[in-house]
Amino acid sequence: MASKKLRRSSLSPDLKLVSVTWLDSASPGDKWLQLSEWAGMGSLKCISVGFVIRETDEYITLAAHLAYPDDPQLRQATGIMTIPLRAVVSRVVISS
Repeated sequence: MASKKLRRSSLSPDLKLVSVTWLDSASPGDKWLQLSEWAGMGSLKCISVGFVIRETDEYITLAAHLAYPDDPQLRQATGIMTIPLRAVVSRVVISS
């Protein structure tokens, strides 16, 4: 089967594709623990990649998937994640 050559489409000027590294809280599970035997645990380092659909002084919201990206009236999103900016370690713009 012949493969189709993929063409990189340009994004609508109002969309930025970013990678955000952030820290999340962690839990040891849902069972009782003897505190004298528990060594503790740190936070979780997470990476989220998506299109910036909203950003304020307090948070950034990414969408992993977009439909109708070039039409702001029809544009739809799923895989939405809101990350508090206090938790953000770094951000890299992949495409704008």
